[in-house]
Amino acid sequence: MIDVAVDDFAVRLPRELDDSELSRAAVLLADAAAEVEDAIRDHGIDPDSWLVGSNLRRAKRVVRGMTAFAILIGENLGLQSWSTGTGPYSESATYSGAVAPLKLWGEVELTDQMLSYLRLSTPPVLFESPPHDQWPEERRPWNR
Repeated sequence: MIDVAVDDFAVRLPRELDDSELSRAAVLLADAAAEVEDAIRDHGIDPDSWLVGSNLRRAKRVVRGMTAFAILIGENLGLQSWSTGTGPYSESATYSGAVAPLKLWGEVELTDQMLSYLRLSTPPVLFESPPHDQWPEERRPWNR
C-alpha cells in the first residue's frame, strides 16, 4: 500500500498550506494512492508485490505530484495568462485547450506521463482483429 503522510507531503511544497488545504490534502493523498494502485492492478500486477524499492519511491512521488497539482493549481486549472487593468476596470484570462475533463476538477488525475514514469505505460491498441479461425470463409463480413 502507498502511504504518504500529510506532513511528508506538505514539507515539499513551495508554500505553507492552510488548515483547509491540509485536511483536503489528506483526502486527496488517499485518492491518489488508490488511483495508482488501481492502475497497477489494471496492468495485471499485484500492488503488494510491485510496490517495493524504487517502484514504491516512484509511486510516492507520483501520489505527491497528483495531490500537489490538485491543491496548488486548484481553480486555475488550464489558465495560461491572466491580466487586469485599472481605469475602467477590466480582467482577461486565457485558458489552454488541454484542460482536464470537468469531472476531474478539484480531484487528482493520473496522467500518461505519470504512468510512463511508473513504467506502466503500454502502447495503445490501434486495432484488434479476431483470431483467424473465428471467421469461416463464408461468414466473413466482407464476403456478404
